[in-house]
Amino acid sequence: MVILQSMSNMGLVGAIGVSLMFLSLTQIPFTHAEGPCIITSVRSRSPSTLHVIWERYLGATNFFLDIRVINSTDIAPVVLTLSGSAKETDVHGLRPGAHYSVTLKVFKYYFVVCHVTQQASTVPATSQIISRRALSSTSVWLEWARVPSTDRYIVLMEVQVGRNHSMILRNTSAVFTGLEPRTVYNCSVFTENEAGRGLRSALKPILTLAPPPNDIVVRQTGRQRARVSWRPVDRVLLYRVAVRNQDRPNSEPTVANATAPYLDFDTLSCTTYDISVSSYHRFLLPGEPNDVSFTSDAPRAASGVVVDYRCSGNTAVVSWVPVVGADSYRATATHNGTVKSCLSRGSQCQIQGMACGQSYVVSVITIAGDCESHGNATTNFQTVSCPPDNLRLYRECSINLISLSWDRVNHTDHYIATLVDSMGEIQHCMTADTMCIFTRTTCGRSYNFTVSSGTGDCSSQSSPPSFIRTAPCNPATFTTSSSCHSDQVLVTWEPAAGAFYYEVTALGNQGPNDLHNCSSTGTNCTMHGIQCGQHLTTSLTAFDDECASQTLVNTVSETGPCVPQNVSATMDCGTDSVTLSWEEAPGALFYTGLAVDAASGRGSVCHTLGTSCRVAGLRCSTAYTASVVSSNSRCNSSESARVTVETASCPPDSVVATLDCGANQALVSWGPRPDTGSYTATLVDPEDGLLSCSTTQHRCNVTGLRCGQRYTVAVNHHDGVCPSMPSSPVHMDSVACGPTDVNASVSCASGTLEVGWGATPGADRYTAALTRGDGQTLYCNASAPPCSIETSDCGQEYSVEVTSYDGSCGSFPSNTSVVREAPCVPTDLVVERICGNSSADVRWRASRGALRYDVMVASAGGGGGGERLGCSSSGSTACRLQGLTCGRIHNVSVVAVGDGCSSRSEAVALRAAPCRPSQLTVRMDCLTNDALLTWDPSASATSYSAQATGPGGQELSCGPEPRSTCLLTGLRCGQRYVLTASAADGRCPGVDSLPLEQITAPCVPSGVLPAVNCSSNALAVSWTPFSIPVNYSVTAVDRTGGSGSLNCSSVGGGGGGGGCEVSGLRCGQQYSVTVRAHGDLCPGPSSAAQSVRSVPCAPASLRRVINCPSNTVQASWDPAPGALSYVSTVTDAHNESASCSTSFHGCSFPGLTCARTYSFSVVALGNQCNSPVSHGAAVATAPCDPENVQASLDCSSGVATVTWTAGPGSVPYYTVVASASGQPELSVQTNVTSCGLDQLRCGAEYTVVVLAGDGRCNSSIYASTTVTTAPCAPQVLSHEMLLNCSSTQALVAWAPDAHATSFSVSATTTGAATANCSSSSNSSSCVLDGLSCGRRYAGEAVALGDRCPSAPSTSFEILTAPCSPTNVVPSYTCGSSMALLRWDEARGRESFCATARAGEHADSCTSAETHCSLLSLLCGRLYEVSVAAVAAHCNSSRSGDALIQTAPCAPQNVSASLECSGNTGRVSWLASGGATRYDVQALGQDGDSLNCTTNTTTCSLPSMHCAVTYTITVTPYSDTCRGFASTPILYIAGPCPPLGVAVSLTCEGNVGTVSWQPAVLADSYQAWATGNGHAHTCNATGGATQCSFTDLHCGETNAVTVATTERGCQSAPSTPVSLDSVEAGLCC
Repeated sequence: MVILQSMSNMGLVGAIGVSLMFLSLTQIPFTHAEGPCIITSVRSRSPSTLHVIWERYLGATNFFLDIRVINSTDIAPVVLTLSGSAKETDVHGLRPGAHYSVTLKVFKYYFVVCHVTQQASTVPATSQIISRRALSSTSVWLEWARVPSTDRYIVLMEVQVGRNHSMILRNTSAVFTGLEPRTVYNCSVFTENEAGRGLRSALKPILTLAPPPNDIVVRQTGRQRARVSWRPVDRVLLYRVAVRNQDRPNSEPTVANATAPYLDFDTLSCTTYDISVSSYHRFLLPGEPNDVSFTSDAPRAASGVVVDYRCSGNTAVVSWVPVVGADSYRATATHNGTVKSCLSRGSQCQIQGMACGQSYVVSVITIAGDCESHGNATTNFQTVSCPPDNLRLYRECSINLISLSWDRVNHTDHYIATLVDSMGEIQHCMTADTMCIFTRTTCGRSYNFTVSSGTGDCSSQSSPPSFIRTAPCNPATFTTSSSCHSDQVLVTWEPAAGAFYYEVTALGNQGPNDLHNCSSTGTNCTMHGIQCGQHLTTSLTAFDDECASQTLVNTVSETGPCVPQNVSATMDCGTDSVTLSWEEAPGALFYTGLAVDAASGRGSVCHTLGTSCRVAGLRCSTAYTASVVSSNSRCNSSESARVTVETASCPPDSVVATLDCGANQALVSWGPRPDTGSYTATLVDPEDGLLSCSTTQHRCNVTGLRCGQRYTVAVNHHDGVCPSMPSSPVHMDSVACGPTDVNASVSCASGTLEVGWGATPGADRYTAALTRGDGQTLYCNASAPPCSIETSDCGQEYSVEVTSYDGSCGSFPSNTSVVREAPCVPTDLVVERICGNSSADVRWRASRGALRYDVMVASAGGGGGGERLGCSSSGSTACRLQGLTCGRIHNVSVVAVGDGCSSRSEAVALRAAPCRPSQLTVRMDCLTNDALLTWDPSASATSYSAQATGPGGQELSCGPEPRSTCLLTGLRCGQRYVLTASAADGRCPGVDSLPLEQITAPCVPSGVLPAVNCSSNALAVSWTPFSIPVNYSVTAVDRTGGSGSLNCSSVGGGGGGGGCEVSGLRCGQQYSVTVRAHGDLCPGPSSAAQSVRSVPCAPASLRRVINCPSNTVQASWDPAPGALSYVSTVTDAHNESASCSTSFHGCSFPGLTCARTYSFSVVALGNQCNSPVSHGAAVATAPCDPENVQASLDCSSGVATVTWTAGPGSVPYYTVVASASGQPELSVQTNVTSCGLDQLRCGAEYTVVVLAGDGRCNSSIYASTTVTTAPCAPQVLSHEMLLNCSSTQALVAWAPDAHATSFSVSATTTGAATANCSSSSNSSSCVLDGLSCGRRYAGEAVALGDRCPSAPSTSFEILTAPCSPTNVVPSYTCGSSMALLRWDEARGRESFCATARAGEHADSCTSAETHCSLLSLLCGRLYEVSVAAVAAHCNSSRSGDALIQTAPCAPQNVSASLECSGNTGRVSWLASGGATRYDVQALGQDGDSLNCTTNTTTCSLPSMHCAVTYTITVTPYSDTCRGFASTPILYIAGPCPPLGVAVSLTCEGNVGTVSWQPAVLADSYQAWATGNGHAHTCNATGGATQCSFTDLHCGETNAVTVATTERGCQSAPSTPVSLDSVEAGLCC
């Protein structure tokens, strides 16, 4: 290796040499790279060194490294040249912290094949600590020198026991804290940049200061004299005490030194001093102080402070125990900076003017002269709570529920809300929550609310009042009235309390927009514009300015249906009916359609629920008048507008049908008629096939008849609008069908055509027609099948049909059959030979009738037999012949093949192509590689050519020539050529001969690869063999000037070998190798010389050094000739070994087995081979680690005993080190295999390492074990705050401890069992279960380790929840909202809270006794009642539920409807919660009283007095109580018959009129007149009180009665009156 130093150290001659070398390097040419060259890493190992590693490069002879400072031209580069086997190197002599450009160039001999550049930096130079100072017992200050190019500094503080500290900084000074007092630390600093860490600085020791004393106490020892004392500090002999007067902050303190742990000093009265005490260490430097304050001659503070707070006057009387020597006292009450105070010379005073709801801290200061006491005794008290504010009212309009809420007031345990309504009624609500719900409110009233808060026996003032009004009451009832033909609805009702106005809404049946309404401040209103056909749902609602009452709903009977509109009548063509259609009429349930004959007055009707119907049974060709009437359950509409419609015309008569045989058509005729129009005749066959003809005459022809069918014939008349009904049918037979199974054939020899068929029943003769494609037809007649026809044509195709005859009518022609004649002979035959193969193309003119063609070939001298060569064609007139014999004459003909017959053409002669040349030979010229070809002549050939084809598609040729020889030139060396010759006859190119292969003279060998046999040091040379078998010779020449050349030979190629071996090489030498090939005729040229190195020589002069701490052997040796790298090996007596590879003359063996002697040897590695193994050298490693290291802990003493077994090798002593959290805390040295470790911390996991030493080095730190001390006593975090008040459990939590495997908690109390719980290490809590209610427990926790338990924790207290009350007995007063609750006493309680809940409603009461009253229960609810015991810290679980069923609520939505039968009133209502039955009471205005009882929500009251108004109430009952009665409703019973019925007779027209007095709420009236078996009726609506009988019979006496109709029900008839009609003689 050559290292070029910088020019500054080399002198002028060296500098010139470097310049020349750089010049020559820049002129070295580059060659094409075989692959990239790669630098894998560049790393700085020291401030002046870079370690460069790169990948091997195949074929490299040497490497060139160029290292230059980036962006600097005045600093000389560092360059190195290395062998081609090198992979890494160290570059020395660089600048610290500099940025370098590293360039690697790869050489192959004198050429650079690739280069690569990479940037790298060196680590910075070493810094040094320049200043240090101890600041306190736990901190020091360090400063170090700044180093350029350094990014950061790593500062270490080390002590011998391993309690080390480190910091990473960018500046050059720092303060270290958290150090040990009076400890010497070794300080050092590392520099670091992006390249890595620099070298360590020199160690500088520093000593921390002594710690200050603790437990400093100052006490007054006399008048203006005090003593400060403290706990002595170990190994401290002198203390520094500084005293400063706080009243003189700018003056210097008084400083004194003390050798004893106390110091006396003078004081001033009532003065506060700041006192600092610090320790001196052995170099008389004081450490940091501990400070304390002291006030001199202050009077003693008062004790026993008691506050008596009086909520009525909001005053507090403060009392205390007097202090001897006190002149007076000042009591202060403080809250959030606000101070109230009083002065007294006695032992109490009174404080006034405090704010409500506040917690005050009271303190008493003792005053003596000018001094006041310090550290005063304090106590707390709470003022009376403030009145609640921000009252919020919410009224639920629908149920008159009022919710009152307010803001919470601090320090309040209950609130009282008061309600006063507009009638003077008062209600109270007491609650611990901030909301009250008032349910016993009345509709239509205004309410005033106030709230006060209370704590204990104190109550606040009342809040400002808030007002609200309940919703108006529901209207009691309302009624509606209307008539069928009226557009008005009248609604009346009773007034409702609290209502300002009323709204009535009626929803029609025309959709959501069909609304009608009216409003009024009175008790009635009328809705107008109600249309016919309506079904109204009417509702009534009362309103005030904010709320609406519940809406009452009633249903009105239907109005009369509307008249059907847009009536249309349609003639039903071809029938005796018409169809009526119309638009749907509102209110209609069904319809009646009527059609009346305009001439006779006779009519027909139809009925339907839809909007169309068909009137049937009408006469044809007749005009009708049609109309429609709609109906519902009450009345009919008026008749709709009339429309006129005419029925379909009458059908024709006298229908006759006759058959026209020749035309196969039917002639249909019928009788004439006077009216105009058209006719249609229809023929229907048995398969429903339809034929028809239309005309305006009285006859028509129907064509297209199917043969052999019987037709049904009918005729329709069409008047221009609609067809008539069909005429009576007649029947007719069509023409017979033709013969079947027709077939035809031809005779190939004679050309005769023969036709056959199946006989037709009833036929007496047949005619066969044969039609050619040109239209020419041949006929033959026969009385029976078959018949024949002679023809003289060829290739014709005939269509054959046969017709049968029966008398004068011929049948339809039969199905067509096809027959073909023999094909015509092919003509114009042409045969053409195809060059290059033994085939020919044949063409000819098409033959009529040919389906395909066959080409026949026969040799001219082959006996004349036709030889079929497999050439045929169908659909074309050309064919290709294959496989013709070369050099011969062939006769070719074509055969046309038809449908069963064939025809053959005349033959045409064809001469085949000449045959290929034979007996091909070649002669080669070895110098020129030319080839001379010869062959035998070919018959019929006129010229010849030759061709040579070589590898890669190379082609050479000669000719055409008439001779049978040819010379090929330009052939390549060492190639295998394929030679052919071809013959031609002047018309087509020749056909090639069989190929002949020839190999040319050999080329220069390629792929020469010399390789040394590493075991024998023989040279094995290989090369790429030719594809042809040749001989080879190898020559190797020593380049170092040694003995002459060495040789070997080989036969290769064509499957032979491609190499040989040269022996006798010297180790570590360079040889030049060439290879030459020898063919069958002459040798080839030699290959280019290649260089190869023999096996390296074995290394010598082995050296070794052992590194004890790591058991690492550092080995070195002398360079070996031919070596590129080395592999060194160490082997012990157990044949265990380790190896190391390096390109240097040294190697390191880390991690060798302890206490063993190793044999060390080296092998040199070359490019391809390794040297023999060098002579060995011995080296011994360090002692082994101790084995079976174990540590056991004594739980009682806390001492850990460590034992181990000695490892291989004798050692004089052992060192035991115990570390926790990575820091050594204790070490012991012993010469036996055990020791004891004491002073271990609790709850720590120690790693114990045992080191074996032999005076030269120690074993490794891997002989270790762990020991875990007993856990520390648990630190209980919480207990009472996590008490589960609803169960017998308490959650106890503690600080997590990673060293505990589990925890155990126990709690004890008097009178109950001990409770226990435990937890795993993953949990920091457990649940104490089974705690007895209402008791006080004392608890403690213990942590359990792997082996030992901890000390018990500090004791804690658990106060459990009070016991649950039992035997809850409710007592409910029916018809009220109150219930009294009683229960048994509960242990541990302070008070009780009882709750009754039903759904979302709840009522509660609190009491300090074992009873209380619920005051706000709602009707109709089943309440679940529970009681809880209440204490300050917790409440008990609820007692077992008791039930209260309150009285049922008043039924809602009570309504009554009329049932016509028996004048019955049907009453219905909504169910009341808790009701098991209902009583219905109806009291009439005439004194009539009715009632019924039911367990459903409906009940019927029969036999009510007509037209009497009843007041109806419904009262619910539960199993135990009578409920609240419903709001009464008014109901009018069914109608009475009219009174004052009178009759009169009008002689003209014999009309009787009946009149009467109007009945109450009548909708309409109906009157009957009955006499002599006749009955007459008339009706009156719309408020009319009379009607007339217009159809009375003459001379009859009639009994007349009238009935009232109202709400769909009819009253009983009135008392009959008599009406006599006009006598019979006077009627006209």
